[in-house]
Amino acid sequence: MAEVLLLSFGIFGILGVGCGIAAVAGAFTIHPALGWTVLLGLPALSLPLLSWGLRRMRGNGVVAHTEITATAGAAAQAWTAGAVVGATGRLMTDAMPTGRARFATGDLDVTVLGQPGQRGDLVAILAIDGPSITVRLAPPAQGSHNVTPP
Repeated sequence: MAEVLLLSFGIFGILGVGCGIAAVAGAFTIHPALGWTVLLGLPALSLPLLSWGLRRMRGNGVVAHTEITATAGAAAQAWTAGAVVGATGRLMTDAMPTGRARFATGDLDVTVLGQPGQRGDLVAILAIDGPSITVRLAPPAQGSHNVTPP
């Protein structure tokens, strides 16, 4: 009961099992019928308590309830770098068809759709599918120059 209420990460659970074993051994020393009663009654009482405790812990805010998918790291990295569909960046390397591009706040590996890209070319994101970021070469804005990044 203490394990479920206090979330001791197993310490009270192990102590509880030890106390249960000691209770069964003590009951057998008093009388064999009492020993068998405690031995059979202990699991019958413990299983409903354990079931209730697991349901309580699942609904508790202390226990983390997150799910990590296969693309969680890549999606977070793309979002952190300012990469969303439609965002523009500059190629940091030649891309034939893969390379590295700099976006608002970071660099990411990209795949250029269509013709190969040269270092410094402006690219726009077409799709983000997990770790795969597909871009296309974007025409430079009116009056701007293609500046080679450092």
